Amino acid sequence: MASKLSILLAELKRRKVYRVAAIYAAVGVAISLGVPDLFGALLLPDWAARLVIVLIIIGFPLALVLAWAVELTPEGLRLDRPAIAGEEGTPEDPRPSVAVLPFTSLSEEPENEFFSVGVTDDILTRLTAVGGLRVISRTSVMRYRAADKSIPEIAQELGVRNIVEGSVRRAKNRVRVVAQLIDAKTDEHLWADTYDRDLEDVFRVQTDVAENIAHALRAELTTEERDRVRRIPTEDLEAYDLFVRAVSACQGMLPEDLATAVEYCQEAIRLDPDFAQAYAMLAQCHVLSGFYANQRPSDLFPKVREAASRALELDPQCGEAHTAMAVFKIQYERDSEGIEEELARALELNPDDSFAYIWKGIYLMCRGHFTEAEGVMRQGLVSDPLSPLGHHDLGQVLAFGGRADEAIQVLESAVRHWPDLSLLHLWLGISHLYVNEPESALPHFETAVELSGPLPFFDSTRGIGLAAVGRVAEAREVLEDLEARSRSEYVDPFNLFNLTASLDGFDAAAPHLDEALEARSFFLPYLGVIPRYRPLH
Repeated sequence: MASKLSILLAELKRRKVYRVAAIYAAVGVAISLGVPDLFGALLLPDWAARLVIVLIIIGFPLALVLAWAVELTPEGLRLDRPAIAGEEGTPEDPRPSVAVLPFTSLSEEPENEFFSVGVTDDILTRLTAVGGLRVISRTSVMRYRAADKSIPEIAQELGVRNIVEGSVRRAKNRVRVVAQLIDAKTDEHLWADTYDRDLEDVFRVQTDVAENIAHALRAELTTEERDRVRRIPTEDLEAYDLFVRAVSACQGMLPEDLATAVEYCQEAIRLDPDFAQAYAMLAQCHVLSGFYANQRPSDLFPKVREAASRALELDPQCGEAHTAMAVFKIQYERDSEGIEEELARALELNPDDSFAYIWKGIYLMCRGHFTEAEGVMRQGLVSDPLSPLGHHDLGQVLAFGGRADEAIQVLESAVRHWPDLSLLHLWLGISHLYVNEPESALPHFETAVELSGPLPFFDSTRGIGLAAVGRVAEAREVLEDLEARSRSEYVDPFNLFNLTASLDGFDAAAPHLDEALEARSFFLPYLGVIPRYRPLH
């Protein structure tokens, strides 16, 4: 509770609420004292002076609300929101832009909600195969499930011109899909249709919807793109339902969420051993598990390679599998040429794959190419403007690149929109350390640990924060706890190295670095860009 209060107080300061309150109070008092004499000199009635004073009092809370919600920038006033979206028709990306909102389920059975999510996801996936369209990623559009916002509001927040919306009704062996494409600026319905088919034809319906949207937006399809739009991911609808559940579970990024997602993928593969997308999703879940579920790299990354390789064997045009293979090469194999080939192919197949942009940015960052990495991260946010992970990684690039003050701005904005995401608090704390503000950093470390549970990386970073504010005894307790845990569970040696270096210096920590090299620590690619270790290179 105390840490959250500290964060709130810091946020009030950052948004200049204190300053606005002080200035408003000073000016208000001055006006209130001068109004009676001025109005008396002008022979105005007493009630007019009292009215001015009442208006000043009423305006005080309004001024504070505006100070919180609106930011003054060189471009003028803007509402505080995290989206970094591109404008329609800019020279950087002139493609028609479109977002597929979650289709509404009209079925009576609650479990059919996932079926409607699957219809939405499949249409979106097919549209990403069309290179002539800019398609907003799933992470951002799924935030509008049951959202009470107008089409123009959503389009503005996502930075798109066109919106797809619809509904799904599943009853026994029949499915009814209603879809429409709307120009958000003119409110013109560019295309609309209703499909009433046998359930086994649902993928054909989704193909028709995607092709009609592309045609309405005048996007020409190559032969390869048309083949990909028409490809059926699996003949087994139960397997596809499990795949959709895996995608949804994976968004939580907590250990239990990732474990559930892995189980869904494995069950989907059991039902259909030729389901390429399920293998690619399994590979991505394993990647995230390495960072957020505390698993040993030597145990985990062979699983990433196996799942990604099988996906590519089944479907060489599976962009998600190329991205997963690139991550394997970044984190485990350290094959620069292979990394660049895999990422290039992933983005060739899907120019709007935000996950591929994130990993391309991380790869460039780890090589010290911070300007390029920032550009790539921002490009990914155009495709996925409401991605908390995208904002997290942009903040990380800025912090490592010597612009921690800018990282703080990006991460604070993201925290306001996703206050329960531990990663954002963690990196906000790290960024405060980089600008020598340990007292501001520690509350965010405390909050991150509260939200994530006992993950070694979060615990060790909290220990660093404790040491930075002079609470060395408590930091040593954290280190002793991690050392004890390492004897019964996997604790990435880099976490021990990092905290020991903070407490006792590099020489004392060096043995843990040797252990990290042997374990192929997840954090080794970042070692070259961590500011405190640059003098040791």
